[in-house]
Amino acid sequence: MSSENPGLARLFSTFGHLNRGTPRDLAGGAESLYVLLKKKIEALGFHCHHLSEDEVWKKVDKRATSDFSKAMKQFIQRARKQKLSVEDLGRTIETYSTETEVEAQFLDLCILFYRGYLSSLEHEGKEDFDGLLQRASYQFPMR
Repeated sequence: MSSENPGLARLFSTFGHLNRGTPRDLAGGAESLYVLLKKKIEALGFHCHHLSEDEVWKKVDKRATSDFSKAMKQFIQRARKQKLSVEDLGRTIETYSTETEVEAQFLDLCILFYRGYLSSLEHEGKEDFDGLLQRASYQFPMR
């Protein structure tokens, strides 16, 4: 990385020296840490300014939306491959022990999206690839 951007290499090497501060430097909590980091970063020639939550969201919006969409699509594809009904998926999720509240919220959304996806397919009279495979397997059972 240092050959790509010498300024970033200097910045990263600076963080290794943060332990030279004293506990008094951080007595004010997060705000003290912010001030200390800002001072060290600006000493390296970087300009620092605080972004509002809206500004931060605008910077990560596309990536976050893309990551969420990708995760939801993969979840739905896996559920379809396992031939799960909405009820089956709900029971599976109920027995699953989540590690975080975010994971639990994501799974709640998964049920809603899955129900909506299957309902949309049925309402529009369409079939996805996994649905076609399922129908074919019922038409031509293995012997």
